[in-house]
Amino acid sequence: MTSVEKHYADFCWVIKMRIKNLDVCLAQYPEGLFETESIALQLRKLIEGVFFASLIPNGEGLNLSKTKLGKLWRINEILEKIKSINPNYYPKRYKIIQCDSDDTMKRMEFIENKIDEADLLAFHGRLGVVLHEINPHRQSNDFNWVREEAKGLLQDLAEQMWNHVVTSTTGDVFIASFNEFSSDDVRVQKAEPADNSEMKRKFENWFAEEGLADLPWGDKL
Repeated sequence: MTSVEKHYADFCWVIKMRIKNLDVCLAQYPEGLFETESIALQLRKLIEGVFFASLIPNGEGLNLSKTKLGKLWRINEILEKIKSINPNYYPKRYKIIQCDSDDTMKRMEFIENKIDEADLLAFHGRLGVVLHEINPHRQSNDFNWVREEAKGLLQDLAEQMWNHVVTSTTGDVFIASFNEFSSDDVRVQKAEPADNSEMKRKFENWFAEEGLADLPWGDKL
């Protein structure tokens, strides 16, 4: 495992743990102001984690020192910089399908994203209101919407991230799998399917559709 793979896997582990923790919190604490505020904070950090993770495969392409990279914390600033060098940075969902002709062969199929960048950013902004104290001269806000919408968002985000691929500025592809929900395992591999495999064809088709460069395949899966 390369340093980028390990770093990305470690970051994805935190994302997975937040999803699991929020799933428990929403079930055990169906009401309560302070519990709702805690859920809002964890949701916001979860969304930030998805975007911050994109710095790992794309950080080198930003041509910033490690110190300057470490000072990036505003989501909009991070996305502006990353999208300028890799417009297709956002995680893309996939599923593994058993081939009918050969029980030992599997292929990768890209599937529609469950939640896009714009929706995540909008929800992140709305959650910020919950995390600030209310002015006593204003009417108290009703934050029930946090719980009402959190379950749907959490489900979509879990499906978005559970099996996904990300690309780097050099065109490298990293395949991430969160494995079973009950486990704490996360796996990340730099992709290199066999020359004639269906998986490679899917990658190449996707890259062609997105207007990306040719795939520089890494370590063999």
